[in-house]
Amino acid sequence: MTRLAPLCLLAMIAACGGGNPLIGTWTLDAEETKKGLGDSAEEKMAAGMLGMMKLEVTFTDSEMKFSMEAMGQKQSETQTYTITKQDGDQVTIESTDKDGKKETKTVTVDGDLMKVSEKGMTMVLRRQ
Repeated sequence: MTRLAPLCLLAMIAACGGGNPLIGTWTLDAEETKKGLGDSAEEKMAAGMLGMMKLEVTFTDSEMKFSMEAMGQKQSETQTYTITKQDGDQVTIESTDKDGKKETKTVTVDGDLMKVSEKGMTMVLRRQ
């Protein structure tokens, strides 16, 4: 019986998403994202566009599906990914698109908020 206890614990952790804090569906939190923007013309334009954009990212244990709608255009893409490093709330992933192109990105996960920084802008996503 005592031998099963660690296995039961591992099964419970796996069922709850375990060590992968990304699993689930995340949507753009435009208001939180706007709070991090500055006053440059580029950032003001980005803030205006955020209100007209819908973004959803769903992570499974090995895939992430992006769905975006902006200015009447809809796009979606599915990529595979692996977590290459996890240090506190910092998660580094390597993703591979359908053409085999690999990209490495580090995101910050704090409870139900995910922050993705790229090109000087931080986008905030909220877990649904």
